[in-house]
Amino acid sequence: MKIELKNFKHSAFASEETLCYEAKVYVDGKLFGEAKNHGRGGCTNIWVEPSMREVQPLVEAYCKNLPPLEVDGMTLPMDLEFHIDLLAEQKVREKQLKRSLSNKIVV
Repeated sequence: MKIELKNFKHSAFASEETLCYEAKVYVDGKLFGEAKNHGRGGCTNIWVEPSMREVQPLVEAYCKNLPPLEVDGMTLPMDLEFHIDLLAEQKVREKQLKRSLSNKIVV
């Protein structure tokens, strides 16, 4: 199952404790819904398209079966919200790297 973010918008100035972003969530190339985080340390809100509500339990089960994230000796279990947040962080890192590579040498 391929979960990806498109139409990703990140607001660095509004990010306080977490990333402030909004994006369209696609599963296997089909619009699954929208994800939005206000960047104030709260949860990421995920709105599922009505046509994808039947698929939602399958997507959530898929994410729960992904390997947990190991950070500083802690094991963080994966779920749909956490997976989307990790994809958002990856998008921000990719954008920063592209910006750095456009006018600098990165070692």
